[in-house]
Amino acid sequence: MLFMARPDSKSVHALADLLEMIEVAADELLDQKLAPRDGAANGDAELESYLASLRQFSNRVRSLELTIVAKLEQARARARAVARTDWRLRPIMAMFTSGTQGYADHLAAHNDRDAVRFNAGDQIFPFLRSRELVPPLSTHYDGGTELLVTDSYRLLGLIKLRDLLENCEAALNALDAHYDLYDWQTDAEDAADDTEEAAVELRPDTAKLELVVAAAREAAIPVPEAEATPAPAATNWGESIEPVAALTAEVVVEDVPASASAEPEAVPALVVEPAQATAGVAQTETTVAEPSPAHIEAVRREGEQSLKTLTERLADMKAAAEPAAGPEAADTVAA
Repeated sequence: MLFMARPDSKSVHALADLLEMIEVAADELLDQKLAPRDGAANGDAELESYLASLRQFSNRVRSLELTIVAKLEQARARARAVARTDWRLRPIMAMFTSGTQGYADHLAAHNDRDAVRFNAGDQIFPFLRSRELVPPLSTHYDGGTELLVTDSYRLLGLIKLRDLLENCEAALNALDAHYDLYDWQTDAEDAADDTEEAAVELRPDTAKLELVVAAAREAAIPVPEAEATPAPAATNWGESIEPVAALTAEVVVEDVPASASAEPEAVPALVVEPAQATAGVAQTETTVAEPSPAHIEAVRREGEQSLKTLTERLADMKAAAEPAAGPEAADTVAA
């Protein structure tokens, strides 16, 4: 296991691309057909037109056939490279190469186009008969039947197209199973399908919506005019509002009497005068009354009394401290 060759991933992807190209060319080949010639048209112009269509049909089929064979030769080389490096795919690759060996042998034996032209004359009818587009025992083709490419078409006159497609599909499925070549494409397709289904589910049903709206309108009960509540009249704030009656109450805050506290506070009296209505709007004016002379005198006296009381207390404290300092001074002088 240590000395085993690593799988050639480049050859794997190249082989998968070649197999896909073969399938695409085969699908295009299966779409080719030529309608039969009209029996009533016997003129030279109609015959020439049909022969030109027949020549164009055969050239198109032959070019697609050569495209498939050319891609097949490259696919066979890539299949041998994959079989040498990946032992798991050797049986499938051997089956693919052995199933398409006839094409390689035929191309090796008929590389000279001159020999092909000599044997078949490079004519359309031998080409159609070798590919089984017309019955194998027929001696001519008069255009009375439709030419249609099916999966029974014989590539290079050897192997049927269905056998080649089966070999290509088996090899491509084996590559996908071992290397997961198309998982990303499957996930993207599933996500796109889920998004489309969600969009369809969320799309509203217009017909049902219209029916519901129509039923709601029919079920609506109109309000009688007599029972309808009249709308209130519009209010003009500049004219219809009557002036508010003047306030007659008068609020007076009496003077606070002087107290014996050390920090007196003067509280002036507040007088609220009656509101004066001007231009239909009530207005109130608040004024502060001036203190009376008696109040001023009382406050002054209270301040002097507080100052006098503080001075007397300081003097008492000083007198109480002097006797204690006297004996200590006498002892100091004696010493």
